[in-house]
Amino acid sequence: MSVQKIDSKKELTELIANKNALVMIHHSGSLASRTVLKTVTALADSGVNVGVADILEYKEISKELGVTAVPTVIGFAEGKESDRTIGIQSESFYRGLLVPKSEKQKKVILYKTPTCPWCNVAKKHLDSRGVSYTEIDVSTDFAAADRLMKKSGQTGVPQIEIGDEIVVGADVKKMDALLGF
Repeated sequence: MSVQKIDSKKELTELIANKNALVMIHHSGSLASRTVLKTVTALADSGVNVGVADILEYKEISKELGVTAVPTVIGFAEGKESDRTIGIQSESFYRGLLVPKSEKQKKVILYKTPTCPWCNVAKKHLDSRGVSYTEIDVSTDFAAADRLMKKSGQTGVPQIEIGDEIVVGADVKKMDALLGF
């Protein structure tokens, strides 16, 4: 399956009609948009229905969807909007946008550093479970590191925030229990 360029409201309606699809509103001159486009193209190659529209070329589509910033990715489940996000996320996060709101998982944030091997273990485990999550690199995001330290009292990584709970370390059993596996 390939990414479908959306040129009209009719094409948008056909893409999302009674099925699951991702719609990306982007700006072709934006580096963030090009990065997200690569990720949603990989999803399209794996069989996900994906449509894209440039915010400058098709203003009526972005207005119809209420999009004011790019890149925005909107998930539709069975023809209805399930969720949306702005900015660069992981492939699994975008896949999670296709889940109906009634079946949504708890919000998951993986706090990590690039050199942490246990962070990779936690990340691979979440990916293997199909969990959508946001990654925050605390070696570059000092405000997030400070917030995390205040929440958990710990400075080590990985730390995984699942709903209102913090898992310190790559404790897959605790992650699974909090996620309902």
